Amino acid sequence: MSADHVGRRRDVLTRAHELAQSLATWAMIRSTSSNVSMFATKKNAADFVTDIDLGIELWVRRTIAEEFPTHAFVGEEFEDSAGVEYTWYCDPIDGTTNYAHGISWFSFSLAMCDEDGPVVGVVADPRTKEILSAIRGRGAMHRGGPITVEHRSTLPGSVVLTELLGATFFEGQAEFIRSLGEIDVTSRIMGSGTLSLVGPAVGRGHGALVGRFGAVDHLASMLIAHEAGLRVLDWDGHDTLFPSDPSTGIMVAHPAIAAELHGMWRRAVESEGDRAR
Repeated sequence: MSADHVGRRRDVLTRAHELAQSLATWAMIRSTSSNVSMFATKKNAADFVTDIDLGIELWVRRTIAEEFPTHAFVGEEFEDSAGVEYTWYCDPIDGTTNYAHGISWFSFSLAMCDEDGPVVGVVADPRTKEILSAIRGRGAMHRGGPITVEHRSTLPGSVVLTELLGATFFEGQAEFIRSLGEIDVTSRIMGSGTLSLVGPAVGRGHGALVGRFGAVDHLASMLIAHEAGLRVLDWDGHDTLFPSDPSTGIMVAHPAIAAELHGMWRRAVESEGDRAR
């Protein structure tokens, strides 16, 4: 790779990071300063969309297309657009059920990927008015400074975030929560997979598990967590930033407790399967 190519790539990542932060700030303001005027369902009666979701995604798409016209775009609410080299993934509001019902736990997520996975990731938390971001290989940022994950050596006494699969438990989730409680680990279901996966990077819990990977929802959080020093594991226990099988889950955890927590996830699924048989 030539020095010119490296320089151009670095410039693209810097510009993309700055643009993503600007869009996250705008989306955060838009979602908290506007009243919902359209409220509908999509795949089922528990899958919601609002006019604010649609408006935010349209603006993000148009802005990125103007700045990076050759890039592809994958969103939550509209058809994918084709491109080359880089692909953007956006969830305008992750936690729309909460948002549409006046519950303030929701987020904005935007990631840019190359052939190896996410290279830029930004998450906005309107509740705390915070923006978390990362560039692959350059670390994660929060409140203008680098994120340093606090040390955690044991699983008992920790907090683990998890999320329902729509309106239901995912496979093994009930058993996973039960087994956590048996060793004095507190579990929480908050309603935004984006915030749950990124939370441990800034001290909001020590691990997180979602039962099904979603690129638009989770890529930014996974990159930020990884760059902050957490482990991001797939079902097989492999470190990953873009799982090859989207039907399986994703776990984020402090390195010292990641293997134990991952083992509990596997055993919970296997135990539930044994009982079903």
